[in-house]
Amino acid sequence: MSNKTLKPNIFANVASVRFTICLISIFQLVSLAHGQHSILQGERENTDSPLNWELPTLGGQHFWSDVHYWGGWRIQRHSETEHHRLLDPNQIRKAWGSREQCQQTLKGLIQQENIQPEQGTVVILLHGLWRSNDSMEPLGNYLNKQASFTVINLAYASARGKIETHADDLASVIAGLSDQVTEINVVAHSMGNIVFRCYLGQLHRQGLALDPRFKRMVMLAPPNQGSRVARTLSKSLAFQTLAGLGGVQLGAGWPALQPKLATPTFEFGIIAGSADGDKNPSLLKPRDFTVFVNETHLAGATGFHLGPYFHWNIKYHPQAMDETLHFLKTGKFQKPANFISNPPHVRQQ
Repeated sequence: MSNKTLKPNIFANVASVRFTICLISIFQLVSLAHGQHSILQGERENTDSPLNWELPTLGGQHFWSDVHYWGGWRIQRHSETEHHRLLDPNQIRKAWGSREQCQQTLKGLIQQENIQPEQGTVVILLHGLWRSNDSMEPLGNYLNKQASFTVINLAYASARGKIETHADDLASVIAGLSDQVTEINVVAHSMGNIVFRCYLGQLHRQGLALDPRFKRMVMLAPPNQGSRVARTLSKSLAFQTLAGLGGVQLGAGWPALQPKLATPTFEFGIIAGSADGDKNPSLLKPRDFTVFVNETHLAGATGFHLGPYFHWNIKYHPQAMDETLHFLKTGKFQKPANFISNPPHVRQQ
């Protein structure tokens, strides 16, 4: 291949990286502003204070991680201050302080208001890096409407801590699910898949058995082989600052993180994005403009679907949502693409 052929691709990649850094910077600056505003306006009150007013949350979504979920109520931990808050289904803060204090308040409310836990078949949603659980809401609404799944749309401070920490919080939520839940499914986007795989790895290292209620999982644009884009951006101080430890772990920190990840032992399918759909399933081009197609592959998957998705819209693209629902119900995709059981070596850059 001539240099003339390569130059346009090189320039396009450089421009794409620069554009991505710009978007990341703007997004995170806004998030940081909201987060600091929430702290200044009362999210960091003295936990010993008798004043525990019921107030709407004041932003800062990217600083909070769910550690417990019950009937739409959630207890969250702040990534910087480590204190907790209790939110009702309308995102009204009912208590703050230590986790024990929030847990005790929730226990009393459960008894007083007869708050029922999730029951039957649930789907846990996990968003990706730099996003909040709001980004998964369209998919959650679709799954609930089309199949009456009970959706648990979790939040975690994706850019404010290590993936291992997010996996610990996820483990706490799963451990707190009611016995009335009979089946657990998972749909994760981008880094959310790595958080879940880290959770599985932690169970294995601790000698703990996986909850037998897990049935199926759909991985949306998962960087299962690490991320070449993240490796490139990891060299930037801006990325290191704004993406946090978790973002760097997907790139430069991947060699240390990968051994900590495990593969689901239950059925899981992968949905990847390609501008050409399934007509040209290239393994070397970043078709969704963030994750390369070959980086999504993971041995053991029972289904693979390639569609005309970008990384940011795959979670609410109508076709991707339809394929997600179909896999959760049947364990198969309606339009499967060629699947590579043993993913090729991901070229390092």
